[in-house]
Amino acid sequence: MSKTDENEREIQKKLINILHNNTESKNRIEKISFKTSRTEKIHKRESNYAFLYLFEPILRNKKVLDLFCGTNSIKQFSKQNHTKATVTGVDNSETNTFCDVRSDVMGLPRIIKPNGQFDIITSFGGTRSENFSDDYNYLKKDGLLVHGYSSSFFTNNEIEAKLDGSEETQNKWIKELLKYFQPIVIIMINDIHLLISWSSQDEQLNVDEDMVYLVFLKRKIV
Repeated sequence: MSKTDENEREIQKKLINILHNNTESKNRIEKISFKTSRTEKIHKRESNYAFLYLFEPILRNKKVLDLFCGTNSIKQFSKQNHTKATVTGVDNSETNTFCDVRSDVMGLPRIIKPNGQFDIITSFGGTRSENFSDDYNYLKKDGLLVHGYSSSFFTNNEIEAKLDGSEETQNKWIKELLKYFQPIVIIMINDIHLLISWSSQDEQLNVDEDMVYLVFLKRKIV
């Protein structure tokens, strides 16, 4: 099992300090950038691990709602690292045998009633189809929403520039997101080595990818 190396531990300490000392009134978005040496096996249940190793202390003993969970790798990571996190993975794919709940995000409240029961919501790749009002209601006070994007999606959609809340730069989903959540930190992880295996592939892809993760704080008043 991979362990967090010394460089990552320093980044991890910085991230934890930011999360523990940030409030909605602190109107500043911190930024962390580093290069990883990790390899992730996409579709082999090791996904977003470079980020999860940084985030592991925050996951401990938490209730997590993982939207668009895919192979439910957050649950697997939590078990491997004994975080004692309770992870509920949600996915709407009929062929997904790893998810805990099969539903799209719009229909999820009919299955799991939003009642402020989760500490963290993770959403890697499904941003534009989310219902941020439901996310808000699922989270406890001071709950965290975590988004993950490819670096190209983050850059091409000018997400960082739109997080300042100015009306002229907002698009619809960013405006709705900022209504409910305060951005705290942007984490840019460079050169994640990916081994990607799709069912239709003759051989797995072997590529490097940059990823961006955003952590948001539930606002106190909507």
